Amino acid sequence: STLFPYTTLFRSNGGNLASGVHGGGVDATNLRLVLEETTVLNNRATRGGGISMRRNGNAVSVILELQRNVSVLGNAANYGGGIYAAHASVRIRPDGTEIAANVAAEGTGGGLHLEFSDLSVGSFGLPETSNTAKGLVIRDNLTSYGGGGLFAESGLIDLRETAFLRNMTHARSGGAILIRRGQLQVGRDSSGLAVQCPAGVACSRFENNVAGFDCPRDDGDGGAIALYDTRAFVQQTLFSGNCGAYGAVL
Repeated sequence: STLFPYTTLFRSNGGNLASGVHGGGVDATNLRLVLEETTVLNNRATRGGGISMRRNGNAVSVILELQRNVSVLGNAANYGGGIYAAHASVRIRPDGTEIAANVAAEGTGGGLHLEFSDLSVGSFGLPETSNTAKGLVIRDNLTSYGGGGLFAESGLIDLRETAFLRNMTHARSGGAILIRRGQLQVGRDSSGLAVQCPAGVACSRFENNVAGFDCPRDDGDGGAIALYDTRAFVQQTLFSGNCGAYGAVL
């Protein structure tokens, strides 16, 4: 495991989108990476402008964990402006974590791009009960071809206490989320052993996400969520102000 438990900054490595580089800020392969009190800021790469997490060969377990107060901000790539993961597990504690203002310039997943990977947002690790969490915010991310906030291909996406705000895809599908051949679960973290926002705070919400550069005149599917060959379970979640020519919400 590699652990960065205190205030850490990964910033501006000088990469570019066409260089074939993975992980402008952090490039991790075949390991468990834990970030806490960390900012990944203004990096560039071909895949994973901020962070790239991959499994190669026969590695058994490849895990990226974002703990409290991690920010992935202002990064850019062709795929996965903020985070790119392939054949990995991504776990995020929804407590002061933020993936914001990242760009996937020529591909998918402005905030996150996941291939054959699972994403779990909520409680994990040691059992705990918390009702003072601040949530995970995925906001103001941009992509050209789908999944302004999140793109996933073939995986389980389990989102608890997560807000998607003002994400956009210029073309195609999913202002906030685009998933192909997977499963999506959205809502509050379960009662009991859980990481929850305070009662009355709507951490699980989709607001003002857009599919289509000139929505609703442009073609765009799913202002908030676009799903293809995917099962979905959504509960206790607020949708407002999303725009898509074919389905403002879904």
